[in-house]
Amino acid sequence: MTEAGKRLSRPIAAGAISVVELRLLSSGITPDLFQELGDKEYAKNTVRLIGENKRRLLGMLSADEQNEVGRVAAAAARLPDYNYYVSNFDVGRRLMEATSAIAKYETRNGCMFNTALSLGYTFVGLPAAIILFGSSIDWNIGVVVGVGVWLAGFVAIIIWQHAGEYKAAKKTMEEIKDKVNLPRFMALDKELGGKDHAQQLQQTAQALVMPFFGDARLLSA
Repeated sequence: MTEAGKRLSRPIAAGAISVVELRLLSSGITPDLFQELGDKEYAKNTVRLIGENKRRLLGMLSADEQNEVGRVAAAAARLPDYNYYVSNFDVGRRLMEATSAIAKYETRNGCMFNTALSLGYTFVGLPAAIILFGSSIDWNIGVVVGVGVWLAGFVAIIIWQHAGEYKAAKKTMEEIKDKVNLPRFMALDKELGGKDHAQQLQQTAQALVMPFFGDARLLSA
C-alpha cells in the first residue's frame, strides 16, 4: 500500500475500532459477567486491546480528523438501532399494543375466573333477580323484569371483560412475538418516540457514515 493509501486508511481504521468500542460499551458486556477466571481474563484483555488500539490509531491523526472520527463513530454506533426500529416499526407497535391489552384484560379473562363468574351469575344472579323483582311487583311482570335486568348485567360483564380485544391480542402475540425483540424495540420506542423522528436520525447518521466508510458492511451488523 502506498503512503497516501496508508494515510487514507488510518481514519477509517480509527473509526471502525471506535465503533467497536462504543458498541461494546453499549452492550453492557464486562469481564465481571463471566464466571470462569480464564473467560474474565480474555474479556479484560479484549477490552484493553480495543482501547489501546483506538488510542494508538487516533494518535496518528490530526485534531480535525480525530473530531471527524468521533462524530462518525457515534453515528455509526447508533445506526443499527435506527435501522432496526424503522424496519420493525409496524410489527413492534402491534406487539406493544397486544402486550398492553393482554396485561390489562388478562385477570378478567382467566379460565377459573370466567368459570366462577359464569356459574355464579347464572345460578345465583338469575334466581336472585327473579325473586327480587317477582316479590316486589306482580310475579309475572317481575319475572320478565328480573330476566331483563339479569341479561343487562350479563352484557355489562361481557363489555367489562373485553373478551374480544383480549382474544385478538393473544392471537396477535402468537403470530408476531418471534418477529421482533420486544424489550429492545420498547426501549428504542421510548427513546425515539416514533418512526418519523427515527427516520430523520437514520438519514443524518447515514449521511455521516456512508461517505466516510464507503461500502463497509460490518457497520450494519
